Amino acid sequence: MILHTFIFLFIFAGTSFGQENEVSNANAEASSLKVPYMTPMILGRTYDYATNEVGDDIFDQAARDQKHTIKHYRTNIQYKMVNDVKDVQDVLDVSGELSLKVKAGLLDISGSGSYLKEESDKTNFVEVLVKVEFETLTETLHSSIQPMANWKSLPVIGKHYVRSITYGGMMIASMRFYAKSGKSLEDIKAQIDGKVNAASLSVGVQGQFKKLASSVSDTSDLVIKYYSTVMLEDVPQDQDGLEKAIKNFPELVKKQTDDQGNVRGVPLYSNVISLSTLDPGNEKLAFIYDSLLASHLGDLEEMYDDLLSTDRLVKGWLKNQYKLNSEDEVTVAAFYSNLAKIIQQFESTIASLNTECDKTAADDSQNACGFNKLADAFKLYGGNDRPSPRKYYREFCKVQEAVELADDKLATVGRDIDNSKRKTQSYMRSLDSRFSRILGVKGRGDAVQKEFLRQKALMKTLLEKAENILPGHWFNADFSKGDEAISGYEFIPFTKTEGEGEIFTDGCMKAIHKGIYLINFHILKPYVTSDEWYENKLTVTLQMRPGLEEDGETITRSAVEDQEERGNCHNCDHALSQTLVLKVNVNNYICLQVVEGEVSPSKENIFSALLLRKL
Repeated sequence: MILHTFIFLFIFAGTSFGQENEVSNANAEASSLKVPYMTPMILGRTYDYATNEVGDDIFDQAARDQKHTIKHYRTNIQYKMVNDVKDVQDVLDVSGELSLKVKAGLLDISGSGSYLKEESDKTNFVEVLVKVEFETLTETLHSSIQPMANWKSLPVIGKHYVRSITYGGMMIASMRFYAKSGKSLEDIKAQIDGKVNAASLSVGVQGQFKKLASSVSDTSDLVIKYYSTVMLEDVPQDQDGLEKAIKNFPELVKKQTDDQGNVRGVPLYSNVISLSTLDPGNEKLAFIYDSLLASHLGDLEEMYDDLLSTDRLVKGWLKNQYKLNSEDEVTVAAFYSNLAKIIQQFESTIASLNTECDKTAADDSQNACGFNKLADAFKLYGGNDRPSPRKYYREFCKVQEAVELADDKLATVGRDIDNSKRKTQSYMRSLDSRFSRILGVKGRGDAVQKEFLRQKALMKTLLEKAENILPGHWFNADFSKGDEAISGYEFIPFTKTEGEGEIFTDGCMKAIHKGIYLINFHILKPYVTSDEWYENKLTVTLQMRPGLEEDGETITRSAVEDQEERGNCHNCDHALSQTLVLKVNVNNYICLQVVEGEVSPSKENIFSALLLRKL
């Protein structure tokens, strides 16, 4: 099915002002251009359209004081179903280069900038984007007002200057239709596309969005996000609320007045004029827009969006991963390193983006008209292959799936272990209870000894049976002996209390088998006894070392801090506790090292390990 979308523009009656040759995007002959307002634009200041940079004053304050103020109330409403970045640019009335620089954090524009910078994956919903613009007044320099006498000798930036600034308010609404369970986004898109195409072009939008939402209410859930230059009295939650907000928006803007009580609002956009109108015949002031370059900016932005959404996906996923094994860590690190390198190239390309066509430059130079300015970014993104949509997002999803499948298999083993542990612990608790009752009986020493030996034999049998599930190597250890605290990058000197298979050297576990181990530790940080010590910290790292005297790899870092001002109880016990799965080579050491603070002997300082699988 071929989808067609239209953009609707409703202009409500009001006083408008004339602007000669006004266009949204520049072309080679245009002398007057409409651009979104950006700080620090003022009347009579130059503007570099090629780099979106605000320049220098060529009109003085006396000239600006002669500005004309044209009051007019006019409402523009545009909406469109979004298929790609070009649809967004059409609704928001921004150029491709401006959109890229806002997303890269290089520029901030009034009104639409917040939407462009939003960090969200926009592929899991169908979006209808709505822009409401209410204009209140325009301040302009009349053509009879002259620039400073020496302006031609000034080292000005750009080949345009700000002729007028229009004020008012802007509201952007993003209607997001999420597919219900078992429903297809493509079907929802087709339904919405048909409704948008069939929408009436009559003045007003009354009922339009309600009809649109009701047509897909059985297949989708609607969420509406808003971006506005004025505070909305009621944040709309549905299509009825949206239509009400659009209707009331002009009155909200009218409440924004300047120091003289005039209705003004915020700067929305500027009209910039070619400097050649002030100095006709000066070829140096001629501006030629690089339309060939501009034709590739949509592809560049689609790629950049893919890189940014993948970057957010990786970071969000890693936050929920308590630990990756060494192979997965290498895979993810290599992927992210390459991703960061490509993002850096894209941001360098975007920062240096210049849409002026220099016809005197050599065809193969970076300043030449056309694609050369983007070649490095395109090549790094695509490699030797033709770039495919959402390339890196899909690539990382494959990496993520492979890691999580391996984790699922390990989790299955873990669940079996947990079930066996629970059964063992339950049985041991029942044995402890029976053993305690026997010890409590006076005058029956022979019976006590006999029962103890019987229970010992039962435990041995239980451990032997456990070997059918696990390799049979496990231990518990603690740091409870002595009276000296451990600090200053010392290893916590654990001593094995029970178990078999592992060896402790200087408090560190030494693996006698290469395999997958389940590691657990619990370190007590006693409460602070004096208010003046409430910022007491404790930080420990889990180290994997090929030898005790060799440098190790930090596997995980844990920290706790008493901070009175944050409401963290400074007269309570705290503990660092963590469970993780590690691949450990034979004869490698696993140590807990104190980085900050102190760890004092306590029966609550424990360390345990269980060999899940030999490798």
